[in-house]
Amino acid sequence: MLAAIITRGTAAKILRDSAEEKRAERAASVVVLNATENRESGSLTAEVEGTSSTYRVEVSDLRRGRYRAFRCSCPDHQGRGVVCKHGVAVLDRFLAEKREDFKAVRRLQRLQG
Repeated sequence: MLAAIITRGTAAKILRDSAEEKRAERAASVVVLNATENRESGSLTAEVEGTSSTYRVEVSDLRRGRYRAFRCSCPDHQGRGVVCKHGVAVLDRFLAEKREDFKAVRRLQRLQG
C-alpha cells in the first residue's frame, strides 16, 4: 500500500525530479558522435559515446517539443525503460541547434528589416 502511495504521490515526483536532474548533469559529459534529423517523419537518430560502448539513440515523431517514442541501446534504458543520459544529451544538442537556427533567422530578419 505504501509503495502505491509513494509511486503516485509527491515522494515519487521528488525522486523522479532528482533522478532527472542527476541524469541531466551526467548528460553534459556525453559525446554525441553524430545526429541525423529526418524532418519529414520528425525523427532523430544519433550515435553516442558511452562510458564503455557506443550507443544508438532513436527519437520518433519529434514535433512541437514532444516525442512519441524513445529508444537507446544502453543498459540503463534497456533495463529500466527510462530516458537515459544519452537521450538527454541528444535531445539537448538537438534543441540547442534549433535555438541557434532560430536566433540566426531572427538576426537575418532584423538585418533585412
